[in-house]
Order: sequence, then C-alpha cells, then structure tokens
Amino acid sequence: MRRGPGRGMTWTVDEVTARHDPRRQVAVTGRLGHAGTSPPRSRLVPLTPQELDTFLSEPHIAVVATAGPTGKPHAMPVWYAWRAGKVLFHTGADSKKMRNLRANPRVSVVVDSKVAPYKVVVIEGRAREGAGDGALATEIAIHYLGEQFGSRYVEQSGGPGTLVTVEPDKIISWDYARESNP
Repeated sequence: MRRGPGRGMTWTVDEVTARHDPRRQVAVTGRLGHAGTSPPRSRLVPLTPQELDTFLSEPHIAVVATAGPTGKPHAMPVWYAWRAGKVLFHTGADSKKMRNLRANPRVSVVVDSKVAPYKVVVIEGRAREGAGDGALATEIAIHYLGEQFGSRYVEQSGGPGTLVTVEPDKIISWDYARESNP
C-alpha cells in the first residue's frame, strides 16, 4: 500500500489501476503500466508494418525532439503526415526547431496514443528541409481540424512555412495491449 500524496489516505496499487485513471496511477506509483508497473521492454510487442502505417496515419500529435548548439534538447508538439515511410511536418523558417535542424539534422519523433492501452512509436532519423507545400499543409490541417476549420487554418496562419521531411534510420514501436509471454 502507498499513501496518497497530500491526501492522508492509503490505497493499493491494484485499487488505483482498477480506477483506470493514469494520472492517479502515476501520482501513486511514479509510473504507468499494468498494476502500477511497466512491463519489461523485452516483453513488449512491436507494431506490425501494417499496424505502424495505420497508427501513424491517424491524427496523433507528434513530439519532435532536436538538439540546440550546446546539446540542450528541444521538444515540441507538431501535426504531421506519414507518407511513404517518412514523417512530414511544417514549421516556421526561423523557429527554434528549424534552426536546430539546420545545425544538426538528427531528430527524434515520438507518436503515442493518449488513451490506454497505449501504443508508442519512436522514430530516429535525419531531417531534410524543403519548400513549404501549401496543399500538404492544408491536408494536414484538415486531418487534425476537419474540413471546415482545416481549410482556413493555413491561410490564417500566414502560409505553410518550411516543410521538414524526417527519413527514419530506426523505428521502435510497441503496443501495451499485447505482451509476449515470458
């Protein structure tokens, strides 16, 4: 049993898990997972190529991590498109992430589901800068906002910005709903 933070009450990890409230589970156990613990990485089952394509084609928010000139990490959420095994997103030409990518094109992109059972994809690769693509930017905005708002979003935001294409060197994925037997 563990004491609830600042609540003066105790409950078991199983009671917290039974409530299906990940925030409360983290507050009690310090981590997410089954019965308060994450399964060992060796037991996590990766997504199949088809599952990976399906998952990355859904409108999840990606977190793009770059490194600044001193090596300090910089992580920002982005809307993206998954095309032909590559991540595409737009950003401002003078944004911190774009400046970081010009100096060091190595990048990490994390896409995860926000509802249990969680799926996670971690993409490590290199970013390539390209000219903004208004049609692609509009398509991405519609994917996240719907037709009515997405079609106006790019116009109101001042244009598509700079297109960044991430070519994966390594893709790691797992699905917490499936674990291999020990």
